Amino acid sequence: MTLELRPVPDDDLQLFFDLLNDESLAVHTGTIPHPISLDWARDRLAQKRAGEAAGTLVDRGLYLDGVLVGNAGWFTDDGDVEIAYAIHRDYRGQGLATKAAQLVLDMLAASDYQGPIYAVYFADNPGSGRVLEKIGFKRIGELMGTGASRVGEHVQHKMIWGG
Repeated sequence: MTLELRPVPDDDLQLFFDLLNDESLAVHTGTIPHPISLDWARDRLAQKRAGEAAGTLVDRGLYLDGVLVGNAGWFTDDGDVEIAYAIHRDYRGQGLATKAAQLVLDMLAASDYQGPIYAVYFADNPGSGRVLEKIGFKRIGELMGTGASRVGEHVQHKMIWGG
């Protein structure tokens, strides 16, 4: 089994769309509405590429034996570095989220980043909290947050990586 993070090429747009156009995934993110269109997925890839060129994020596809099964990366939020990850519904429950999150930490370490690393997840997604705990994150607080596929504000847990 080969698992790697790499840029999502235009050839994988349909797979990228299928990954993100999933209500059970979108509801646990801050920025993905549901449903989305293929054009929305194309624009999302373009925005991520622009952010990477500007140095404000790194967004990668998660490939299992050459097949796009998720995505993961880091972004800056008010100057803080935060990691994020998503796994396609057909590949959940196999430990891929934990591996993807660890690969993002490895990517940050390889870039010589020395600052704190954060993660935030909605309280109704405790599995994400367990993923983060497995790789060394500790819960440091609660906040209220919104999501593009949610109505109103919801409790989120903020975590920091303890290296």
